Amino acid sequence: MKKHKIFGIFTFILAAILISHSSFGQEKFKKTPEERAQHKTEKMTKHLSLTDDQQKQVYDILYSQATQMSALKENKDLTKDSRREQMKSLRSDTDSKLTGVFNAEQIDKWNKFKENKKQKHMQKKKNKKDKKGSKKQK
Repeated sequence: MKKHKIFGIFTFILAAILISHSSFGQEKFKKTPEERAQHKTEKMTKHLSLTDDQQKQVYDILYSQATQMSALKENKDLTKDSRREQMKSLRSDTDSKLTGVFNAEQIDKWNKFKENKKQKHMQKKKNKKDKKGSKKQK
């Protein structure tokens, strides 16, 4: 009898640990606008060799974009298409502001970086479609 109680308690504790552990994996850590702007500024500084003055300007531009993006994501009154268009416009505006901060060499590097990122995104999208198509055929 005592062994069954201990086994039951052990099983209950093990199940509780497994359930709580799996729930932690599902939580998404959302960065604040400050953290997103800081992270992107650091990446740009590394890849584009930004000066201290440029870093400050880039951070301000990216922080402004991040706060506006957060506001758009939280605005439940907007339709999905409207939100997408406003975000696209915001990205375009941010890109033109950033280009005004960079010198000619940095602009070239920035444009190449964006093109590479776009190609990678398109490749991921294509791979995702290919996987879906192969699953449907089975």
